[in-house]
Amino acid sequence: MNTKNKPIEKSKIESRVSQDASIDITVEQYEKIVDFAHKEIEFTRTAYKWLLGLIAIIIVSGTWFTYKSFLDMKKDMEKDFKERFDILSKDVEKRVTSELNPENINKLVQSRVENVAAPLITKEIEDKLYPKIIKAEERLNILKNEASGTRKDLDELSEFMKTVIFAQNDGRQAFDQLKMWADDRTYSFNKQAELAWLKILDDYATSPLVINTISPSEEADLGKMSITDFKLKYWGTPSYFRLGLLSYIWNKRNDIPKMDKMEFLVDIMKKDESLRSVEYAGRLFKEKIKPDSKPLGYGMIDWWEKNKTEYEKSLQKEIIEKK
Repeated sequence: MNTKNKPIEKSKIESRVSQDASIDITVEQYEKIVDFAHKEIEFTRTAYKWLLGLIAIIIVSGTWFTYKSFLDMKKDMEKDFKERFDILSKDVEKRVTSELNPENINKLVQSRVENVAAPLITKEIEDKLYPKIIKAEERLNILKNEASGTRKDLDELSEFMKTVIFAQNDGRQAFDQLKMWADDRTYSFNKQAELAWLKILDDYATSPLVINTISPSEEADLGKMSITDFKLKYWGTPSYFRLGLLSYIWNKRNDIPKMDKMEFLVDIMKKDESLRSVEYAGRLFKEKIKPDSKPLGYGMIDWWEKNKTEYEKSLQKEIIEKK
């Protein structure tokens, strides 16, 4: 018997209407989750931009953090932003995967089609529901990428802030890292790194240095040391107390050749992990050479490599003339 044009029974039509409504609700829930997650991402990205602007103000105004205060700020930031992303990402992933998985939706649609077995319903689903599902999936993929990118930005911002704080607090390695970022035009905070580096450079160049005093008994021991032993003493001393040692050998050990002293200063500028020590060595170096460079700019090191032979000849000439 030909059933090709046989009308669909009323019960099947009612079933189809109920099933279509169920599918519509499922897709609508799926889209709402994506919309909610998108709003959360936008809120965090806005707060992230606000925080970046605050950092620029801090650098320009010269406000210096302590490591403790930064830790408190970092904890707050992680609580308000980073944990929000972790929770949001897991929640969206869980709900979409377990409840609204596109594969499950496809199976549901296919099941309805097989049960009703009507080309009209298949076309209706393909025309109305599939585009919605595909659009929601595309938005969710974009959302995941945005969440991942913003979380990466927050980590990078945290790393940048820590580096600025360590550089402000005598950290040579952090200071050098800021310079590397300032020279790297692809770095996200390139301009901020350059601004922070220049600010710290000027701050050290214009701030007075507190030089620790040397006790009489220690002076007696230092007065007997060779330049080799003195270097061992210097590098074995905590950074805070090195300025006193450097001041002593520079100002009171006139028996040590100037060339040896200058080489020692350059060695400190190259290797010392303390910015205070590098700054002080640079200031003493400028007393004799006076190159147009700030101590922490490392221009004196380049000058020395190019001119130390001529400088040594000038010292020898001075010795001959004094005789």
